[in-house]
Amino acid sequence: MPNSEPASLLELFNSIATQGELVRSLKAGNASKDEIDSAVKMLVSLKMSYKAAAGEDYKADCPPGNPAPTSNHGPDATEAEEDFVDPWTVQTSSAKGIDYDKLIVRFGSSKIDKELINRIERATGQRPHHFLRRGIFFSHRDMNQVLDAYEN
Repeated sequence: MPNSEPASLLELFNSIATQGELVRSLKAGNASKDEIDSAVKMLVSLKMSYKAAAGEDYKADCPPGNPAPTSNHGPDATEAEEDFVDPWTVQTSSAKGIDYDKLIVRFGSSKIDKELINRIERATGQRPHHFLRRGIFFSHRDMNQVLDAYEN
């Protein structure tokens, strides 16, 4: 599929509704935590894409009034918005760039500090990946639980 993005706000709106139903059915069907988490992450990503495209939060009972495509990527596209990050796009209106501390709070992750890097090295017996050592990977979720399980 050359372009996996929905062609219009209405398609994105419908994708969110479909993904929401999937999350509800997974929860009702007692699916695995990993499966539910994956579906929820996709739902959050779709909602963030909708907010970036529509300029407002997704509301289940309020479909977009203009189903025409709104791919405005010109210089004024992000002036009124704050940082927008999804797996495919990174945008900011700030001249200072992306505020990584704000992203850590928004996504509920934790900073990767020297103590965690040292723990990874002790657990694996190898130097951690250079992206970790150089701060390119700057935050994590549940890495302590992964290390606990690995150490046990």
